[in-house]
Amino acid sequence: MTPNPLSAIGAIALVLSCTAAAAAQDNLDPRDVMDLLGARGEAAFTPSQVEGFGAVFSRMDRNRDGRLSAEEYVGGSRHFAGNAAGATGFIRASDADGDGHLSLEEYVQNRIITDEAKAIFTVIDSTTDWASVPAFRWEMAEGAFVGSALFPDTGVAGAIFDAMDRDGNAVLTLPEYLVVYGQWARAAGLP
Repeated sequence: MTPNPLSAIGAIALVLSCTAAAAAQDNLDPRDVMDLLGARGEAAFTPSQVEGFGAVFSRMDRNRDGRLSAEEYVGGSRHFAGNAAGATGFIRASDADGDGHLSLEEYVQNRIITDEAKAIFTVIDSTTDWASVPAFRWEMAEGAFVGSALFPDTGVAGAIFDAMDRDGNAVLTLPEYLVVYGQWARAAGLP
């Protein structure tokens, strides 16, 4: 079988775009980005909202061991029902101690980060009717992100976008955004 040179070029382009995104991310201070985005962590939520996250955790913890497995999360989450890969990714991103499960504290912390991140995503592009689009289909073109009134400096906005656009295709999907946002929020000491 003859190798396809276009496949090699595509692979090289992907590596270069990922390398550029990593470099852009390395040059951004997570605290500065979170400040620019207006992130407030737990302060953005009422005590009853935070307690509500705990109640959701308790409902999903079917075996009552105080930890959520991927199986419990798939079975108990309306967002990941039937989506084991999504649930596994959520747990991997949230699992601060690396034990493969979510504690109540890890779950609540990630809900605070994720729910606030999604609210900020809708502010970045306030021209889209996000309520009419299922969250798993949320995406934003580079121009909408960089041109957002939220960012007074398009150069900084471009660097943030480049760091978040992990596949380098000039479209920011919600999962791409949430991965980097979550890393920056934790590095900045939020929630």
